[in-house]
Amino acid sequence: MIKNYLVPSGLALMMSGCVASTTTNNSDGYTDAGLNKPVSSERCLASPPKDVHLWINSMPGPGVGKKYPLRATFTTTTGTPGYQFALKVDQVMESFPEQVILDLIVTRPLGMVAQVVTENKVNIKLDNFPGSEGSSVQVNCAGKLFFKVDKVMAVH
Repeated sequence: MIKNYLVPSGLALMMSGCVASTTTNNSDGYTDAGLNKPVSSERCLASPPKDVHLWINSMPGPGVGKKYPLRATFTTTTGTPGYQFALKVDQVMESFPEQVILDLIVTRPLGMVAQVVTENKVNIKLDNFPGSEGSSVQVNCAGKLFFKVDKVMAVH
């Protein structure tokens, strides 16, 4: 007899938890339907870096064109292991030496990962760096200053 009441009520409770809801209030135009947007455009997914080193690898070798690669190494903290980092040229202000602004692209790991705050040693190579020795380089993450180096040195 108890089973006749518990099973249907238990199923009703389980099903009610699966229904998604969206709140719309037409009086002030608020809707929370946009709350599932990715946060990567609003804030950087990595903490401010430490031990930042930037240099231009001007060593001759095969496949080296007119522009030389920029190497960046730093340590940063993320919420889980498995994040990937890349640099992309945002803008170059033509002066001598050049002022280069780069964007740091931070990509979350795919799938399930342990939720452990992780310190990452990042080593990035940017092929065909548009600057030269002595250029200032500013790296932005999510539109905000991540770090800046006033004069990039070259390794010969």
